[in-house]
Amino acid sequence: LSPQDGPILIEAVTIRVRGHSEHDDASYVPRELLTEWQEKDPIARFEALLRKNRRLTDEIKKEIDGRIDREIEDGYSIAEQNFWPEPEDALTDVYAD
Repeated sequence: LSPQDGPILIEAVTIRVRGHSEHDDASYVPRELLTEWQEKDPIARFEALLRKNRRLTDEIKKEIDGRIDREIEDGYSIAEQNFWPEPEDALTDVYAD
């Protein structure tokens, strides 16, 4: 997709197929429900549509994935280089005046 294509609205109706955190295996969610929704995965379905319409190739996907990886690494580096906030700043910008 390119800016010349105009605005796009994507409605991704789905469920969370992982737990709330890394230690949460989501064992409380019925396996059948997870399987059902994994087959309906809006991201995988959208990627398949883009590939079918020849809007996404392996080369473009690799470039996009590379940009995502760099953005994550850049954000991580910035976070690692910054000092932890002072405890008294924990409530800054939490409440409106």
